[in-house]
Amino acid sequence: MRDVDMALLRDSGPCGDADTAMNRVHEILGVRIAAADRLRTAILQDLSSTSHGIEWWMKSGDTQRRILVSDQLMAASASITTNLTEAVLHQWEHKSAWELVERRYARVCKPDGTLNFPEFATAADLVPELVSTMHVAGFFRALGSALDCLAATTIGVAAIPQDILKADFAGIHAWLRGERNKADLRHSIHTALLDRIDDAARQAGPPGWLEWMFAYRNMIVHRGRRTELRAMKVDAQILDAAGKPVPRTTPIAVLLREPGVSNVAAFVRLRMEQLTLSENADVTLTECVRSCVYLARTILGFLLDVWVQRRQDPEQLLQPLDRQWPEVSTQTQIAFDGYAPGTVHVDFDKAINNDVDVRRLEAAALRASDVDSIWGQPDDKSPDSA
Repeated sequence: MRDVDMALLRDSGPCGDADTAMNRVHEILGVRIAAADRLRTAILQDLSSTSHGIEWWMKSGDTQRRILVSDQLMAASASITTNLTEAVLHQWEHKSAWELVERRYARVCKPDGTLNFPEFATAADLVPELVSTMHVAGFFRALGSALDCLAATTIGVAAIPQDILKADFAGIHAWLRGERNKADLRHSIHTALLDRIDDAARQAGPPGWLEWMFAYRNMIVHRGRRTELRAMKVDAQILDAAGKPVPRTTPIAVLLREPGVSNVAAFVRLRMEQLTLSENADVTLTECVRSCVYLARTILGFLLDVWVQRRQDPEQLLQPLDRQWPEVSTQTQIAFDGYAPGTVHVDFDKAINNDVDVRRLEAAALRASDVDSIWGQPDDKSPDSA
């Protein structure tokens, strides 16, 4: 990480406890969202260690599903800021690695205008470019995850009948527009939510920013990588012994204009100068974060009002727990014990000491006195739990 970025964190003043330090990090990175903090606090306060799960969901279904959806809602609401934080840290690390790339290619352009790319003396010379690419990939993964966690939070707070564990932003947007599960009834809350999401997306950035961001994430996560391109800026900043200008070359990272198409399709459909965006990648990354923070802040502010409204009148919109958690299972899903099982002992009684985590465990009926009565037998006979 660059010294200038670390200085921002070091100069933040004394923090004391971990929560204060984390809040300071969020503020410095520009990802702290007050509505997210207030909503998370409201959800936590409504978790019951006696009736388990969100207490005012009692009339919405069985205890196990209420616990599972409640805890996933808590996890998702907290993970929005976590993923935004990781996105900015990936951007900072990308900038740090790119400075090394700039140094390596600073003398690529010769005085006669020809290019002379340096050889790789060792494998280490290539690492800054690999690290830069890695952090750009991590950046888009993190932003996509932030919005998917926002989607899960929206499902839980607005009682949307979709699987909260497999939530994705495009999926809930399609449901709200009536393009998915068309027979489902849409409450007035859902209509207002759709209007708020669409308006926030328009206000958050230039046309197409959200679709482009998800297309970039999907390319990185699900598809073969496209050919990487970069721009080169050449200027003369110093003179040699004879007084002649020595060209200085600055490589500029740029991002693909159409990440949703294949390599060949991009070259066929676009002119060479249209293959990438005509701005520094750091500008694009910075503005993507700002757009996502604006979108999240607007939606979470609306959801906070919805939570308060529904808590005051729980029966106006019951929680569709059977749709939000279709299958209840307490059985192990994957039979994997690791590569060196038994080599590390973890005492979970000592490992879990955070007040929030303890509250979640109690609300999930995971105390020894509650486990058998709540989780001893599944509430339904789904295939996974039979």
